[in-house]
Amino acid sequence: MKYKQTIIVSDFHIPYEDTEKVELFFEHLERLKPDRIIIAGDLVDCSELSRFRKNPITQESFQNEISFANEYLARIRKICPNARIDYVEGNHEFRFKVRLMEEVPSLYFAMGKELPDLLGLKKLKINWHPLREGLTKFSHNYIKVGNYLVGHFDKSLKNKGYTARMLRDEFGMSIIQAHSHGIGSSCRTYHSGVKCGYEIGCLCDRNRTFTNASDWQHGFGVIESGKFYQVILDDL
Repeated sequence: MKYKQTIIVSDFHIPYEDTEKVELFFEHLERLKPDRIIIAGDLVDCSELSRFRKNPITQESFQNEISFANEYLARIRKICPNARIDYVEGNHEFRFKVRLMEEVPSLYFAMGKELPDLLGLKKLKINWHPLREGLTKFSHNYIKVGNYLVGHFDKSLKNKGYTARMLRDEFGMSIIQAHSHGIGSSCRTYHSGVKCGYEIGCLCDRNRTFTNASDWQHGFGVIESGKFYQVILDDL
């Protein structure tokens, strides 16, 4: 099935989302009313499940993250009741499986696939795209959308656009990347035509507890009639 307009958004990192930029995203969603939406990973942070050091003052519980995410997902579905919605598992969602494998391996097969259920994806008719079963480490996770690979690739370089360039060259086709939290692009003309890599930015707070001065940008991507463009939500 061909879709007239697809919105690709990622990296809310709930409960560390930038609420102002999230509201701005929803304003665009209301106006555009796309017929397809791709959540390209890291909607939730799964901070409580992380092995990294945590600040107990700012730490939110995993259950609270799930509750906030449920609200956002329900809101997306309400705005676009008939749209196809795809959710690509990111490295932070993957933390759920990792914690079960490390801490309670005997429960892995009983509980290792419960995150989509906790997020209420079936009820909201949201398609879940997990990593291949059996992986113990996060890897490239993506879906094919027309001439693009869209997803949460396991690559994030410091300079914006460099990740997009590396992935474009690695796969030999056009890439739309979440994960890097930056906005950038890199295009190259091959014998077979022009291939581009894009980084779509994030919707998380730049002043999160683990960084003092991040070089991130807020935004999302749009594929319209096969052509891609970026929407920057920061003041320019």
